[in-house]
Amino acid sequence: MASKDTTPRSTRRITPEEWARMPWHARQRYVKKQETLARAIVQPLPVKPAPSFVRGNPKRCGQCGAWMLEECWTGCDS
Repeated sequence: MASKDTTPRSTRRITPEEWARMPWHARQRYVKKQETLARAIVQPLPVKPAPSFVRGNPKRCGQCGAWMLEECWTGCDS
């Protein structure tokens, strides 16, 4: 029995004998998964711009390292 690899791009090619034994709905699912993987490999994911701070000048808390504007919101008494 073969182990099942569950990583997103880990589909293996099936043999003609396996294809012949597959029901039609399993064939459709296999073909759709192959097309989805091919599209994911060819097209890179869109890159979203990093969020920006609108108000004030953000800085790091000296005690816990959280971002803060004037006083730390984590309650670490800094």
